[in-house]
Amino acid sequence: MAGVLGAMQKLRFVEEETWGSLPGSPSYIGLPISEDGYTLGLRGGYHFPAVKIGSYQRKYSAAVGRNLEGSLLVGVWPELAQYLFDFALGRDENGELPSYAFEFSSPGVEAKRHLGCKVDTLTISSAAASPGLQLAFDLIGKAEEEITDFSAPSIPAGVPFVFQHATFEIDGEGSEGVEAFSIEVANNLTRGPHGSDLSIAYLLAGLEVVTGTATVLYDRSTYNEHIRQASQGSFKAIFTHPAGGSPVPQIVIYLPQIVLTSTPEAGGPGDIIRQTLNFEAELPPAGDQIQVTIT
Repeated sequence: MAGVLGAMQKLRFVEEETWGSLPGSPSYIGLPISEDGYTLGLRGGYHFPAVKIGSYQRKYSAAVGRNLEGSLLVGVWPELAQYLFDFALGRDENGELPSYAFEFSSPGVEAKRHLGCKVDTLTISSAAASPGLQLAFDLIGKAEEEITDFSAPSIPAGVPFVFQHATFEIDGEGSEGVEAFSIEVANNLTRGPHGSDLSIAYLLAGLEVVTGTATVLYDRSTYNEHIRQASQGSFKAIFTHPAGGSPVPQIVIYLPQIVLTSTPEAGGPGDIIRQTLNFEAELPPAGDQIQVTIT
């Protein structure tokens, strides 16, 4: 009996042209998976009629739906950044999100295709103690298929973006005291009813809600004053690629208008006091509430 070593699993993806359908000539892109970072799979739904049949045990069941859902955790490489952020943020003129198809291989066991995948929630995070810029996606999809034609995808040649090559601005001023941050983008997907093939009829994006936190050195009263005055601020993270280059690849994550909802301080007698900034984003006078620029 032979098992599957986790490091041998492989993932590739392609953007769909029609939700739930593979493009005619797909051009796949390889995606390195962080940790145990791909959990997309089917969950079966069944109807068990409540009937009196002279037994205390259930006898009947009918399959009434299959839900494809799970998570994806990845780092960010320059050549993958646009695809990854567009997956969660790239809404069209009608406010709808793109859909991707994923193919996942466990050598010696099976390869499977997940169709019609959209991002319900994206969490962007990085920290000095855990330096990778990480994107955690909560996904919902339409269908799963077993496939036999999986070939190894090409993967990025260089290194991903890391916290140590990032700078931060809060309220338009540089902040060297940021030690960690996390931004959550909730797309609030709505699933349609299950049809006779047991898959959902549609998957539509809802209201986009952006919230976040930043852990900073407690060295000023500015953030508590935001709460006292009910004033607005901004948050910006600028990631420069550690390998350099000309031009140097860069990712700018910008929330132009935020409100602070709480700013607790914490630390024991032997600790340097830190402050956690909890915030929510709003639609600014120009542009989107979360703006990601990749160069």
